[in-house]
Amino acid sequence: MNQQERQRITVIKRYKNRKLYDTVAHKYVTLDDIRKLIKEGDDIMVIDNTTKQNITTMTLLQAFYEVQKKKLEDGEADAPRMSDLMAALRAM
Repeated sequence: MNQQERQRITVIKRYKNRKLYDTVAHKYVTLDDIRKLIKEGDDIMVIDNTTKQNITTMTLLQAFYEVQKKKLEDGEADAPRMSDLMAALRAM
């Protein structure tokens, strides 16, 4: 990863207390804030602050789950296409 690519990626740190910290905006964020960043076209990387491991995939899956859960609770039938979900899992 070169310097230019690093500058375009928002690094989010996940602390032991499960709080998420945006290192670019210098503030704590929620999963919904992360979803909004992505919708706006930002790339993100989530790092576990203790282990320094990249936990982006797990965090994005958690955010996806929360959105789908809310849609079910609100009675919205807008479900993702299963083929898209399967393709995402195959790419892992």
